[in-house]
Amino acid sequence: MDADITIHHTSELACWTVNARQLEWSAAGTTDWGTHRRHAGLLLSDALNSSIPQIFDTIKDGDSERRVLNTVETEAAKDKLAKIKSAFQSWIWSDPDRTDRLARLYNDTFNNIVPRHFNGDHLQLPGASGAFSLYGHQKRAIWRIIASGSTYVAHAVGAGKTLSIAAAVMEQRRLGLVNKAMLVVPGH
Repeated sequence: MDADITIHHTSELACWTVNARQLEWSAAGTTDWGTHRRHAGLLLSDALNSSIPQIFDTIKDGDSERRVLNTVETEAAKDKLAKIKSAFQSWIWSDPDRTDRLARLYNDTFNNIVPRHFNGDHLQLPGASGAFSLYGHQKRAIWRIIASGSTYVAHAVGAGKTLSIAAAVMEQRRLGLVNKAMLVVPGH
């Protein structure tokens, strides 16, 4: 576009501000990347703020005015917005260094939900029979049931799901977390 564009993000409002005054009067801003009714700077702002451009005409009706959606101009602006998004997508992936840097920035800023890992090594399970010892995955399942409440245990056949669930229910009752428990198992 060869324009001086300043983009600012306000995290408190979760919005982007685009200052691109040159695009209001340049051919690139009003024909190549925008329309004469919505220049490329405004379309860039629409793209960053996830808004759909709408072009309205003002109709004078006696002493009052009303705004009417201009569908032809709106569709033209949407087409230019799609062109901007496509060009940005091509540009972002064209340089591996930029891609890695922006992916790291995105992941550090937004992609921060980590699945919780449960560790039941601390469980003593008073009252459990000493005739058998629980495996680590069974203790993890027990602790997950205790900590999470309703839990889906999808271990393989023979992994000890029944024992894990029964031990978890007994421990929940001992701790006073439940009075009545319901176990749901498939009836194959």
